[in-house]
Formats: sequence, structure tokens, C-alpha cells
Amino acid sequence: MSTSSITSKGQVTIPNALRSKFHLHPGDKVLFEEKDGVITLTPMNNDIEALAGCLASDTNGKQGTLEDREQAIKAGAMASWQNGEDNDNGRY
Repeated sequence: MSTSSITSKGQVTIPNALRSKFHLHPGDKVLFEEKDGVITLTPMNNDIEALAGCLASDTNGKQGTLEDREQAIKAGAMASWQNGEDNDNGRY
């Protein structure tokens, strides 16, 4: 477990061990979500191949809404993170 302080600009430093583990680099995007008083930070550094099929129709032949797609992407990113999966294909 690591701690970090919030600066006067509202910035927080992600500990080096976590930046390394999740291959986070300057300019990478992260997603902040709040639920039931808990803030989660999800790395959003998947490559384009990880999004394959996200625009496909569902089994009823209907396109999902943008909200449906965003929720599916968030769920997939969170599941990968919780399972410790490495989506960088050895490139780092």
C-alpha cells in the first residue's frame, strides 16, 4: 500500500511501482470514478486492438448506446486490471 499527498493544484503522484506495473507514462489517460464514497482510478492505456468489436451490433441487431459502450469499456478495463492482465503485448 502506498500513500500520496494532494498538491494545491489538486494533483496526486502515482507511486512509481504502480506506474511501472501498469505501464503508465506521462500523457497517458486515467479514468476516475466515484461510487459509494470510494474513488477508483483506472488506466486507459489500451491499444486500439483492445477495442475491436466494441461497435458491433448486439444479438438483436440493434446498436448499443454510447453509454452502453462506455460502460462495457470501463468494465473490461476494470476486469483486466483486477485480474492483473497485461495488455501491452510485451512492447514495454
